[in-house]
Amino acid sequence: MSSRDAEASRRGRAPRLKPNPSVSSGASGRERLVDAIVELVSDGAYGTTTVGQISKRARVSTATFYTLFDDKEECLLAAYQGVAADLLGELERRADAAEPSEVWRAAVDVVFEFAKARPRTIMLLAAEAKLSTRRALEARDQLVAEIESIIERHQQTSGEAPVPDVPVKALVGATLRLLVRRMREADGNFEALHVGLVGWIEAYRRSGSARWQTLTPTDGLRAGPPDYAAGLAPPQRPSRGRTRLSAEQVAENQRQRILHATAAVTAEQGYAETTVADIVAEAGLAREVFYRHFRDKQDAFMAAYETGFQTLMALAVGAFYTSTDWPERIWRALRAYTDFMPNFPTFAHLGMVESHTISPELVERVDERVMAFTFFLQEGNVYLETQDDTKQRVASEAIAMAMYEITSHVIRHGRNDELPGLLPLMSYIVLTPYTGAEVASEFVDRKVREALDGSAA
Repeated sequence: MSSRDAEASRRGRAPRLKPNPSVSSGASGRERLVDAIVELVSDGAYGTTTVGQISKRARVSTATFYTLFDDKEECLLAAYQGVAADLLGELERRADAAEPSEVWRAAVDVVFEFAKARPRTIMLLAAEAKLSTRRALEARDQLVAEIESIIERHQQTSGEAPVPDVPVKALVGATLRLLVRRMREADGNFEALHVGLVGWIEAYRRSGSARWQTLTPTDGLRAGPPDYAAGLAPPQRPSRGRTRLSAEQVAENQRQRILHATAAVTAEQGYAETTVADIVAEAGLAREVFYRHFRDKQDAFMAAYETGFQTLMALAVGAFYTSTDWPERIWRALRAYTDFMPNFPTFAHLGMVESHTISPELVERVDERVMAFTFFLQEGNVYLETQDDTKQRVASEAIAMAMYEITSHVIRHGRNDELPGLLPLMSYIVLTPYTGAEVASEFVDRKVREALDGSAA
């Protein structure tokens, strides 16, 4: 491990993606340990696995492990960066050989070839459900950024040839997320998914100057006031002394204070560093009150996550049904969605960031909740020329994953306030596979003018 990577490890940052350094004094042991941890991640056993178990599977001593790695997370990151370097090296080679306007297709092909030839390693690279540590998630983000950089660098030389007019980050993130979802389902039909994703991305191909390739917020679009009709109203602390609240009302007030405190504390210091003592101090409640409502901090976290998700869905569904025109419904639902993130920042952070640092089980639950947003896309199928159920499913799931990729990226970087400004981009991404890029752009342009003029909600 280089001095730079060692420093990055001490500071809690993921090391740079690059080939594993040669360690002549223990190369074989290192390789076996890396292989062992890849197998454990693929099997879903990383979270509960000990260094002793990793060493046993690798057929090396625990002492040897500690001469090569500080802990199991460093071993995981070494495996990750080695596999990522293999993928990036192959992508660079294929990108150099491809037409600049087709580099995105080469990237998708390489990812699927990796999935077929090395399924365990693609699970390591792409599955947040297996990588429930912050540094591992940062390494995954870095991989997406590296792939994005390769594609964008080559596309810049495409000249007048049409390319997908959509952020590469959204395409790469959606592809990785959806591929791992299929692998987790043991679906096995990679070819149908591959074809479906290529068709989805093709829908964004446009000639002329690019409009939608960056995560640039539209000036002047800001969140409206918080809507507490669906929940998440900040709970008030009852006045001291005797209260007129019933026992049920007191219990619900306590529960809500714990949920809000859980979201606030984990947003500030992270789930791993949060304790029950921190939560009750923020809530202004005694420790025994916490345990009347929840088993432990994970139980409270799960309840806070579900509360935030149900509130978000209620707001989006409510907005969706205020119109009868499907593109208008999408705009209004996405406005509710993007407004939620700055209006309820601690619950947004909990759902989009901290939910990926707890356990594989929770991340898989989050994955299922993301798929709930495909509900809003069902009416769009009437715009399609061909009614292919498989392609429709792939397109709707890819759109949901792209929305999640964008949102989680923005929130991880503390830019919640920018999300209302990304409403036009998100609407374009959702509508284009159904209406076509030109119609989607025209609709979005009209809605932006209306919003800035104050003539429409």
